[in-house]
Amino acid sequence: MNFFDLHCDTLVECYENGASLANNSFGVSLKMKQALGLWAQVFAIWIPAKFSGDRAWDYYQRVTDFFRQELAVHSNRLSQIRTGIELDAAFAAGKCAGILAVENASAIGGDLRRLERMARDGVKIITLTWNGENEVAHGAQFPSAHWRRAGKHTPALCSSGGLKPFGRQLLREMSALNVAADVSHLNARSFWDVIDFDLPILASHSNCRSVYDHPRALSDAQIRTLAERGIPLGLTFAYLRARQGRGAFASCRDWSAIYKNAAYALMLGAADILCVGTDYDGTPAPRGLETTPQLINLRGYLARRGLSRDILDKMFFDNTYGWFKREFIL
Repeated sequence: MNFFDLHCDTLVECYENGASLANNSFGVSLKMKQALGLWAQVFAIWIPAKFSGDRAWDYYQRVTDFFRQELAVHSNRLSQIRTGIELDAAFAAGKCAGILAVENASAIGGDLRRLERMARDGVKIITLTWNGENEVAHGAQFPSAHWRRAGKHTPALCSSGGLKPFGRQLLREMSALNVAADVSHLNARSFWDVIDFDLPILASHSNCRSVYDHPRALSDAQIRTLAERGIPLGLTFAYLRARQGRGAFASCRDWSAIYKNAAYALMLGAADILCVGTDYDGTPAPRGLETTPQLINLRGYLARRGLSRDILDKMFFDNTYGWFKREFIL
């Protein structure tokens, strides 16, 4: 099975735990390559909310240095990818095509020179916020304790604030440097502020709010807009349903929520943008899907539920591959 994953947090997990990308106990490991066909993996550097300003920038640099070390040690298995040409070269060499991303632009800290450094480091995707607010925009800002207690969010906590003046400057510079803006984690106002900018855009790991009404998910109007503009929508393991956690959800071998999100997005016209952004090692995976090779079983399950081979080829690889080739020609 060919697979293009738009989001995982494995790089940070390896860094924090002194593990290797090549051989670890996490959701993504280079040792799994033999179980896959063509494989492209976006490795996100997640910037925790506790870091801001210089501390966030320092953390970004340390994880980037770790990524470079892993690339050097495992050059026979992994290549860092910046362009469509490099993507095809990695596939031809039988390697995992690794794409560097940053999750939470707080690492930039209001300094556009840091964006230039990220571009030189090969960062191709920046998730503009995490769940809260930073110098760029406002995130979903959902209160997790309240969510678990009430089973629903308070819209006032999730809708105020949008893209900030520095965020507009940042997006213009990202366009010039050909770095994509990821709208996953944004609140609705920030999403609509970003969507009309002229640069590559994606929603790397987001689900359908009409399937599970969570502020991290996207509305019907948002998904239709992504479909109309050819912007990838990466369905994710994160926030698939209520009470998702490392206990009950992780022990449950029920993949129906994944099917429901895929089927609903397709109903909204998402056949040509539907992708996968697992969020491995950033969220608990359903039982039986804890590692990348097990996604072959998910594909089989979705086929048995009625998704065609053409749709599954698009979802697991073709849509993301085509987008990357179009947006990152050189």
